[in-house]
Amino acid sequence: MHKLLEPEIEKEYKENFDKFPPRSSRRSARLPRSERPSSGKMYYKAKPQLDHSEDAAAKSLKGDAARSWAELKDGLAQFDTIQPPPEPIAQAMIDNGRESPRTHVLAVGVYDAYKEEVEPGPFNLDPAPRRSLRP
Repeated sequence: MHKLLEPEIEKEYKENFDKFPPRSSRRSARLPRSERPSSGKMYYKAKPQLDHSEDAAAKSLKGDAARSWAELKDGLAQFDTIQPPPEPIAQAMIDNGRESPRTHVLAVGVYDAYKEEVEPGPFNLDPAPRRSLRP
């Protein structure tokens, strides 16, 4: 079934890929690697815009390909009763170590212009400095 849809999926991919500026398109086409975090970000940011589902591609089929798709889909529908339920999806986060990374107030919101360090703890309006919670 995927072979029937492959040309349509490729056409949609190319059409959306060509909309990216040249520099962004080079970065978004590569799988993320460890050399530059920005290329990984670009890849994952562009991925939803470039990936297309088989159902969306099937809607653009015409003629014999559309008839073949419908026949195959109907043939598979008879096995829907034995299909297992979808697996549950969860988001999780882990710590990379015992100490959390240091967090700072940012000067004017610039990501690398650090001001004073902040510590976890309860909200406090008292201007007196707290002692550090770090071990």
